[in-house]
Amino acid sequence: MQAVTGEGENGMEERKMLKTRKTWGTRKTPKTQKTQKTQEAWETQTTWKTPKALPAWLRSPLLLLAVVMLALFAVRPASAEAATTKVKKQEFTVFRSVVEKKATRIKVGKTYKLQADSEGFLTFTAPATKSYKFTFSGLKSVGVSSKADLMSICATAYRSDSSKYITSNDIDMKTQGGSSKVLTICTKYAYSLGSHASVTTLTALKTRYGQITLEKGQTLYFYLNGGEKFTCKLKVTGTAVKTSSGSSSSSGSISSGGSSSGSSSGSGSGSSGSGSYVGNRNSKVFHKAGCSSVKKMKDSNKVYMDSRLAYISAGYKPCGICKP
Repeated sequence: MQAVTGEGENGMEERKMLKTRKTWGTRKTPKTQKTQKTQEAWETQTTWKTPKALPAWLRSPLLLLAVVMLALFAVRPASAEAATTKVKKQEFTVFRSVVEKKATRIKVGKTYKLQADSEGFLTFTAPATKSYKFTFSGLKSVGVSSKADLMSICATAYRSDSSKYITSNDIDMKTQGGSSKVLTICTKYAYSLGSHASVTTLTALKTRYGQITLEKGQTLYFYLNGGEKFTCKLKVTGTAVKTSSGSSSSSGSISSGGSSSGSSSGSGSGSSGSGSYVGNRNSKVFHKAGCSSVKKMKDSNKVYMDSRLAYISAGYKPCGICKP
């Protein structure tokens, strides 16, 4: 009985081993291996493939991205901020040939951000017989804080009376408060310090503009004088005018828009001397209008501003004789 039992047990073990050998090749893959294979297949399917139709140098995703960025940069809208136009430093002179060498040429239909080292010339030649508008604004001094920004500049208009000289004698500029040969603007901070109950031609404003009718080919010059480095904006526009009936189109008179507090007071800032103070462009000294030094001063050297503060902020010193 014992022998039979032993053989039975051995037989059972042999049958189990045989069954295991038969099913070894057909047993199912463990669940963990299944998950790993599925993940590898998904990654293979979702890997981005560059189309073979593209050139070889574009098949790299990084290079393709760089090309797209360059294309977007090339077609971006133009910036609203005008590029800076540097005005070459030039002392005042009446000789046209000297002015033309360094003068910065401006054109109609553009807005300029001007940067000047204290003084310089602008020149404009009319492409057609029209009324041209020159708007100066946004004055800022360079290298100082806004609370020390006390400067103002004068933009004096000139034309050539001959092939040799330039002069402002034939220009009648009408501006806020009357008639003048100079457009005077000041910084935003300097304007906030003053009293502006009444505006005259000598009042330095944040924005000043003159409008002049020029015939085709006529040249206009602006002499900018600020006493220190500054930036400002200038916008030049043109509109059609009737030249048959008005004498202004042939004489080149300048008129300006904006709020005008008076009609024609005739207080010129070029040579009339009707202001309370008169500055000397060369010596950087300002005087009372009745000072003896003013009588000896050339008209081309006279600078008129609306107040004592305007002269001081522009770098002028008071006269030691009349003590303004």
